[in-house]
Amino acid sequence: MIKNVCVFCSSSNHLSNDYHQAATLMGSLLAKNDFTLIFGGGGAGLMGGISRAVLENGGKVYGFMPEFLRVLEGSEIDIENLEIVETMHIRKQKMHDHADAFIVLPGGFGTLDELFETLGWRQLNLHQKPIVIVNTLGYWDPLKKLFDNVIDNNFASHEHRNYLIFVETPEEAIKYLKSV
Repeated sequence: MIKNVCVFCSSSNHLSNDYHQAATLMGSLLAKNDFTLIFGGGGAGLMGGISRAVLENGGKVYGFMPEFLRVLEGSEIDIENLEIVETMHIRKQKMHDHADAFIVLPGGFGTLDELFETLGWRQLNLHQKPIVIVNTLGYWDPLKKLFDNVIDNNFASHEHRNYLIFVETPEEAIKYLKSV
């Protein structure tokens, strides 16, 4: 049963309001469906928006943040369960260890790093956890095309196509997680 959901997403504040609204909706839906948010601990961008929405709706949040990022970015999120860790690698490992599933919202290079490591570990059979990509405004369309290209050209097996679940909305992501 899925209880803890790790969300990877942008920490940028310079995004279209549509992305912020989707992140806020995702946070409220996680809380209302009794999922605990596992995230990178930051208070900026979509990451901050989703965690604030979880808290505002009575949900639980666990964050993992490296000390250097806390100094660099600060943390606006007042969460009881924020663990300061030494490195980005430890942060990712802790998020993976605590998660039962992963949701990926729009993000940049850090989000891609987290996604590809999670996907690579899934391909190596190091976990069986669902990976759901929320394709807000078609943001992940190029990734989906790349993913299909990798498989269609036999750089990955056709069975790997099932490792990423693409949905269009936060509601569809929650519906999927409740069905597995």
